[in-house]
Amino acid sequence: MEALGFVISGIGSLLAGLLVVLVTAYVSFFVILAVFARGAALADLLHIQRPYVALSNRWLFITTALFIVVLFVSYAKGARAYYSRIPRVTPLTNPFDPTLFSAAAKLISDMLLSGPSLLHGSLRCFAKAFRLARMDCELCAKILYVLAGRDSRTSFRELCDSIPGINPATLFPQFLDVEGVVFLAKDPSGLSLTGDLRSELRRVIGFVVEAAQPTATLEEEPAEPEEWCFAVLGISGEATAEEAKAAYRKLMKKCHPDLVSDLGEELRELALEKSKEINRSYEEVCARIQERVEQERVA
Repeated sequence: MEALGFVISGIGSLLAGLLVVLVTAYVSFFVILAVFARGAALADLLHIQRPYVALSNRWLFITTALFIVVLFVSYAKGARAYYSRIPRVTPLTNPFDPTLFSAAAKLISDMLLSGPSLLHGSLRCFAKAFRLARMDCELCAKILYVLAGRDSRTSFRELCDSIPGINPATLFPQFLDVEGVVFLAKDPSGLSLTGDLRSELRRVIGFVVEAAQPTATLEEEPAEPEEWCFAVLGISGEATAEEAKAAYRKLMKKCHPDLVSDLGEELRELALEKSKEINRSYEEVCARIQERVEQERVA
């Protein structure tokens, strides 16, 4: 439902942004037309020799389009950092005070950058909705259950040890979109909850902290020893070499340590350990598949 809310917000921002951009282009078209016309009239009045340029709608449209492109480029290059920072002026401000001209210039720039700002906001809403839609709700719920039962931080390694099947490179970054989950960078790096979210989760779950045993309740039945390598890759014991290779590549893309390099060294080490486990599993799977193929050939 939250993802749907961001989609709706993104659609609203997109429509508003397109409307503002169209209005900006419409006004800019006539401003450019007036500037060209007044400039040409002034040149004729002063008898200034100027090259003849046909003032056609085509050139006006091209100039307007270039102006809109310049607005988006300036917004992308950092103009949004100064967005809405308008100096304070009052009716008693001196008309010749530079602050008044600065405020007017910033107000005009804010109006011109409203369209790019709304479109950028819509893209951010769509991106967050996409991330929320792809969130692993089951594993995230288990992690929240563990965090709700503790009053202090929980390191990433403790979470990986408590809950089997965690891919640290893809799962923990998903909590960046969850309000109330705090990333703690100091050693040991890990996660914690704000007081409000912890209280709300405890009320919903209905357990007492002293009696909570999250590590025991969240344990999953381990895979059979002879099938552990297939379980790590998420394939069946009858999978082919092509299926194993596709699953291996898919997992390695999700477990690359560089995906979490900005979230702490410990999380990067966990992702590296997960990558090594996947490599060992793939090597074992390839050996077993090769052995099975040879046995079938002999038979």
